[in-house]
Amino acid sequence: MMFQPIDGTLDAFDPPHEIEEVVELLEIDLPFRDKVVMGSLTEADLDHVYMSMNQIVGKEFNLPGGNPKLLTSCREFAYENEYDLDDPIMIIVRSLWEKIRKTHSLKMVK
Repeated sequence: MMFQPIDGTLDAFDPPHEIEEVVELLEIDLPFRDKVVMGSLTEADLDHVYMSMNQIVGKEFNLPGGNPKLLTSCREFAYENEYDLDDPIMIIVRSLWEKIRKTHSLKMVK
């Protein structure tokens, strides 16, 4: 998967403060092909997605330390969804994956 940085939809001085906003922006930015690929991944495959998105997501959304409201939102989201994760970027990646696999996973047709 080849993740591309957000196309100027963010104000450089005011990144989103809620995980839902970040996931929505990332989903909009992902090409259809990448959504299908991501929707077909297993949970174990998320490490590969994390590795490709880590620096870009961190830079775009001022993580891990420059966006305390987003960090709080990620922690709350992880707690509410019983994620055993403490890395805010991985929480975002997993949330994006769960959202995308509902709409873009391949299904076998008989």
